[in-house]
Order: sequence, then C-alpha cells, then structure tokens
Amino acid sequence: MDEKLIVERKKLLDKLGSVPEPVIENKEWLYLLEEETRNSILIEGYFLNEEELEQALAGNKPVSKSQEEAIKYFKTAKFIYGLAYENFKSNELLFGIPLIRQINKELGFSGEFRKEKIKIGGAKFEPPENYIEDWVRIYIDYVHNLNENFFNRLCVSHAFFEEIHPFIDGNGRTGRILLNYILISNGYPLVIIKGTDKKKQLYYKGLEELDNQLSDLFVKYENIPPDKQEVSKS
Repeated sequence: MDEKLIVERKKLLDKLGSVPEPVIENKEWLYLLEEETRNSILIEGYFLNEEELEQALAGNKPVSKSQEEAIKYFKTAKFIYGLAYENFKSNELLFGIPLIRQINKELGFSGEFRKEKIKIGGAKFEPPENYIEDWVRIYIDYVHNLNENFFNRLCVSHAFFEEIHPFIDGNGRTGRILLNYILISNGYPLVIIKGTDKKKQLYYKGLEELDNQLSDLFVKYENIPPDKQEVSKS
C-alpha cells in the first residue's frame, strides 16, 4: 500500500469537495470498482479481461466461473462501499461481526465462522484453531483504534484478519473488501491490490512479513480461554 499516494489523492479529493459517493453513474467509481473486481478475483486465480467483465455486468448472466465470481464481488463491493461512504458522511464507523459475516455471505460463501482447523496453501503459518469469534472481536477492536499511525495499523489489521482466516473460504476477498471499507469510511479512496503474478507475490510477501510478527500471538493464546486473554493493541 503506497501511503504517500493515498494521502495525495485524499488531499486532491478534499480540494474537490472530498471523496465522491460510490455510485455507478460516476465513471471514476465504476472504473475503480471494475479494476478492483478484476484484480481481487485474479489473486484467487480467476482471470477476466475488461471486455469479459463488462459483458458479465451488463447482461448479469455469467457464462463462466470467473464472470460469476466477478459479479458477486462487484455487487458486494458496490453495496459495502456505499455503506462506507455513509459512515464517512456521518463520521461514524459501523464495523462488527454482522458486517463481516454478511460480506462473506454476499460473496457466495457460508458467512459462518469455521469450527475446524484449516491449512492455507503456501503459507508458513497456521491460523488459530480455537476461539475464532473471539479473535475476530479482537480484530474489530483493533480496527476501531486505528487513529495513530493509521496506515501502518491498517496494514497490520488486514494481515491480522487474513491470519485469523475466520471462514472456510473467501477470506482473501472478504479481507480486501474490508480493507477498502475502512479506507472509504475514513474519507480515503479505495486501493486496488494488483493480481498480476509480480504484484501478487509482493502482496503475499508483505502479508508474510506481518505474519512472522503476529503468528506468535496465536501460539501464545491458543489454549487460553478468551476471557483470560489480554492481547496488546499496539
């Protein structure tokens, strides 16, 4: 995440009257949503070019698995970012377990926190096996306290969510929508994490670096009841 670039964009938006409402009639928002959709599902292995995405969105009749995933992502992001904009206007952050579950569900997954151990392919760490909902609540509390060092803590929060891996599937897409939801709620433009091989590996490398710092938490607290945990918010 290029903090300097995001801050510069926010300053420009502030001069123009702040971040615009994310409606499809706005060509810039439409372009950003389409690009985010294509890149986010590309990270998960679903490739679509611009023409294929526009075809799917125009006809709402997916003809391939990639187009089906794109439509679900696009519709979910559109609604959630609209909600984020309302947060920004009212200076109030609506952020909790119902929102997180609903995002996962709208993306086509169960929306239920997993109850079993899970292994992430290619990852060097193991997500926690126990107290998933409690870890998610700690993540939520962390997000509500991003004030100081906002971008550093935002990156940590994103990696933290991905490391908790609360759902059986759809954690990557859910986490990336949550990332932009938080940004828009705070008056910043959304970010697009590129899905090309080179950029994807850079993204994974960044997550891995934070994983190394966070994974000890799960080892330390894995068998401690949630009401006995005192996890640092720094």
